[in-house]
Amino acid sequence: MPCHNNLEEYLEAYIEAAGITGDREGPLWMCGARCAAGPSIPASRRRSAVTRFAGTTDYLNSGSRIKVAQRMAGHSNAGTTGVYDQRNDAVSLDEAERIAI
Repeated sequence: MPCHNNLEEYLEAYIEAAGITGDREGPLWMCGARCAAGPSIPASRRRSAVTRFAGTTDYLNSGSRIKVAQRMAGHSNAGTTGVYDQRNDAVSLDEAERIAI
């Protein structure tokens, strides 16, 4: 799948800085000290999930269609892609101001 020109530039810089230029089989995202402590979900997987949520939400916020996001994510079901759609999860200032203080 093609990637945005900026993303390609950022990934290349990250890969070089991480020293994993020649390692095509290892993980892309390094997990750091938190992973070494043995959490149930490696930090690299947590970051990857956050990136997918944010990327899908940003893509859909730009007016794109969920069916295209579904194909980009490789999901067989649009419902799976919908899990990554957090457009309605943001709390607006109007909602916060409904609280009587």
